[in-house]
Amino acid sequence: VPPTLAPVPARSPAGRRARAAGARESLRHLWPIYATVVALAVVMMMNTAQLSFLLADNGIVNPARQAEVMQMGSIMATVGSFLYGVLGPRLDARWNYTMIALALGSGAVTDGFSHTPFVAGVGTALVGLGAGYLGPHFGRLVLARASASARGRAVGLNFSATYFGDLLNPFVVRPLAAAF
Repeated sequence: VPPTLAPVPARSPAGRRARAAGARESLRHLWPIYATVVALAVVMMMNTAQLSFLLADNGIVNPARQAEVMQMGSIMATVGSFLYGVLGPRLDARWNYTMIALALGSGAVTDGFSHTPFVAGVGTALVGLGAGYLGPHFGRLVLARASASARGRAVGLNFSATYFGDLLNPFVVRPLAAAF
């Protein structure tokens, strides 16, 4: 609480002008990135929104056993974020995207075919790895493609795209699960 009591210094007129210019700047060129983030976030959310149902369908109903499988996603999301810090700057955008899509896709397929906690844990770990790599990669893309004055809005829309994909997960996955 004490640090919040200190006043924030007022922005200079130049800072206000730059902020106003950024508010008017179009971010339309970033919509392909945001659409990709929405689609990938649908898959990324599988560990959170769908995994417990899959485990229960596979007979893994003990909460402690489910937690053991589910924690693999969180652990590997941390690893994925760290891995991006090491590999991300060395690879171009296409290879980084390939790693994300490969991890998310192979993890979701592995989870879908799993019937044991171990195999489900492997799938969950792969989805977590891709999810951890996804956040910093797309954040970096947005920051690189937005002007300095519009970066705050651009990053905010990137988070909105992620959360929108999370929201869409049950609306996309349920019909797919019923069809297959």
